[in-house]
Amino acid sequence: QGIDLGGRTGNPVYATGDGTVAFNNEGVRGYGLQVLIDHGFGYKTRYAHLSKILVSPGQKVKRGELIGEVGSTGRSTGPHLHYEVIYRGQHVDPINYFSRDMTEAEFEKIIESARATTYETE
Repeated sequence: QGIDLGGRTGNPVYATGDGTVAFNNEGVRGYGLQVLIDHGFGYKTRYAHLSKILVSPGQKVKRGELIGEVGSTGRSTGPHLHYEVIYRGQHVDPINYFSRDMTEAEFEKIIESARATTYETE
């Protein structure tokens, strides 16, 4: 549940919206190093398989703020960012929340990256 975005180990990962870091930990459901941001109004976002976490629980973050680096921790077959949007405890399709100020070319690049990313689960 969520979307996998291909990348290179160490690529920057940015918060997609303002919020408070709910936790950063390792090992939950095989996601490896991860950050969960609470955006309020029932919304949370998860950034998983990180190689490095640059924020702490309770820290306030702004949209576009650097929060970590792409990696391949947990159950992963290669470096990528696993991104989830959670609304009131239910996973929702993240594609519906991509920024409207993104150009069509930027949007297509994200979609192609997601389609090209392969992974295996145990």
